Amino acid sequence: MISNVFIGKPLHWIVLALLMIPGYFAGNAVFHTTNFVPWVSILFGLTFLLIILFWLTSNKEDTLTRDPIIDEPAMGNTLCADERVRKITFTGSTEVGRILMRQSAETVKKVSLELGGNAPLIVFDDADLEEAVEGAIASKYRNAGQTCVCANRIFVQAGIYDEFARALSEKVAAMKVGDGFEDGVSQGPIIDQQGFDKIERHVADALAKGAAVSVGAAPHEKGGTFYQPTVLTGATKDMQLFSEETFGPVAALFKFKTEEEVIEAANDTIFGLAAYYFTKDVGRIFRVGEALEYAISDENGDSEWQDWVVDE
Repeated sequence: MISNVFIGKPLHWIVLALLMIPGYFAGNAVFHTTNFVPWVSILFGLTFLLIILFWLTSNKEDTLTRDPIIDEPAMGNTLCADERVRKITFTGSTEVGRILMRQSAETVKKVSLELGGNAPLIVFDDADLEEAVEGAIASKYRNAGQTCVCANRIFVQAGIYDEFARALSEKVAAMKVGDGFEDGVSQGPIIDQQGFDKIERHVADALAKGAAVSVGAAPHEKGGTFYQPTVLTGATKDMQLFSEETFGPVAALFKFKTEEEVIEAANDTIFGLAAYYFTKDVGRIFRVGEALEYAISDENGDSEWQDWVVDE
């Protein structure tokens, strides 16, 4: 009996390890990652897993697979249709999650899905500007914006909008792009051409609909899938990057006037993974935290989970 099947593309080695551990102890788990997951993530994830297993010790049987030439759709369909498989766990896109859920329904499997993100980051007028800028950089540009908890939409209240945009743009313009092993480099390449093309599509759509370039908004001179760290101002809800996860180093700044307005905009998405907000108002901290429809919320960059999960 195969009790758990783990399919997906977690890029962070800690997330990778945490996905494997419960499956192992459930017994006879199959683990498969997409070909885009870096080998270094798999190496660290397996190392972490082996340390935990050595500590806890268990006689459970476990199968870990990663075939670079496997037909992934066919594999997913086969595992979902097999009645011996009791549960499917998937980390990846909403589109693939829907497919796996439909395929698993026929055999009434348990399904655990972590599907993409469209995280809002909200900066209120009374926020500490420096703190908010540093928080935006940390949650937007780590791993070149390629984590599921990266801020995708940055909402800035009207009274601080221009000042925030200038401060953020200055910091972003100074970021060094290149090989991660070089000193001072803070951003590497996009993981594949498909991801690179999506970034270009989102930026082109935003510019066509009235956004202005503050920094970047073009492929980097290094070529390949390197993309310039980008800040766009004048973002609006009709742009693709409002409803779709860009998964890249593009900070789109949306202006808002009232707390009620920004809560409605932040919750206007099918995703509900992570949210960030900056304010000095204690009452607002509690109101906004309760109103945001997200599993994880971070106020003023104080939550320790952000460094643990997002830090690459």
